[in-house]
Amino acid sequence: MPQAGSGPAMQEIAQGVIEHAASGMQFPLECGDFTRAEFRQYDAAGLDVSVAYNSSSPIPPIAVTAYVYPSPPLRSFGSPKSVVDDAKSTLALGEFERCKGEIAKYHPGARLTSETDFSAPSESRSPKGYLACYTYVENFGGRTGPVESLLYVYCYVGDIWTIKFRITYSAGVDARPLVDRYLKDLRWTIRGPNQPALQTPTSGTPAAASSAEVTEARGAPVAPPPGTASR
Repeated sequence: MPQAGSGPAMQEIAQGVIEHAASGMQFPLECGDFTRAEFRQYDAAGLDVSVAYNSSSPIPPIAVTAYVYPSPPLRSFGSPKSVVDDAKSTLALGEFERCKGEIAKYHPGARLTSETDFSAPSESRSPKGYLACYTYVENFGGRTGPVESLLYVYCYVGDIWTIKFRITYSAGVDARPLVDRYLKDLRWTIRGPNQPALQTPTSGTPAAASSAEVTEARGAPVAPPPGTASR
């Protein structure tokens, strides 16, 4: 099972990178055409966090929120690998459905336009992920109008972690090339349960907490500032 870090949930390390202490996932200040904004902590142990990115150019505004949190618990009791893999697939699909349910709950008018399996980065050690695409109306970037919102869910990254992305932009904007570049450029540095921390020089400085840092249930709605993706 994931273990809480011994210090703050996020540590600032060299060259403006912050690292999630429990998982080892790192978030650079700049990634593709996006600039890191705030981070949030959803539990006291520091296992459940998110980091927001906004498009560096305000035109078009694109909001990305990356979440890292424990995958659904799995007890294998010495089962064969094929049985464990099947159980992980079932639980991962259940987590994807739960995340879709959150969108339906907090955006009652949301319309699911497509969903599919989606490949994970080769270094992630996650067999596959899931992608769902939505449209709905909300206040985004300071104006109310139709938006497109993407949900990516990858479970059992490093055996025990889930990575989720929520990405939102105004409907009709050709945002996917920028989104694809962000997803390609963000390295998945999550370590497995028996792997040591990456040997990255660290200042040991806790990442500066923003006013948006919270300790609350991950399913609770959090009103984003203009241009920031909602859950």
